[in-house]
Amino acid sequence: MTWLTFINSFWTDWRGRDKGRDRLEEEEWFRTFLEKGNIKLNEPYTSELVEDLKHVRHEMSEVVRRLVNEELIRKEDMLKMNQWLAQGTYIRQIEQKENQFELITLPLDSSLAQLKAQIIASFVEALVEGQYKRIKICDNPDCRWVYYDTTKNRSKRFCDDKTCGNLMKVRRHRAQKKASDL
Repeated sequence: MTWLTFINSFWTDWRGRDKGRDRLEEEEWFRTFLEKGNIKLNEPYTSELVEDLKHVRHEMSEVVRRLVNEELIRKEDMLKMNQWLAQGTYIRQIEQKENQFELITLPLDSSLAQLKAQIIASFVEALVEGQYKRIKICDNPDCRWVYYDTTKNRSKRFCDDKTCGNLMKVRRHRAQKKASDL
């Protein structure tokens, strides 16, 4: 899920101690993101590239927020995603692995437009496969991490129960104790 790593590239301190940091501004993180996603980019890492990708991330974040709130995706959002998808060029090839056949899609170039198309395609695949119902935003207001809910009944509320989940339980407990002490 390339899109999920990309959308979470803005890291926030889940404890609420600092304002967070934008990993897109960290060239090493960005190079690792490309490598792990098996994405090639033949353009230099510049502030213009980073700003362009921040814009894409912002637009995607708004779409995710609407999905999580069970709102419809706006026509403008669909048009924008389709514009980004149209900028990508691909070829398809068949591969055989043992007795299985697989249709693979390979990018034809390594441009910024292709990168954006690949990220958006990754997101759209999740939508098409119906996985969007499992996309959630952490209930910790200091975190707001986007995650994929793998629970059977889709009841997960926090990106990580050991960090954000425990923190929110402690906060609720302290608020209840403070209210009862008054």
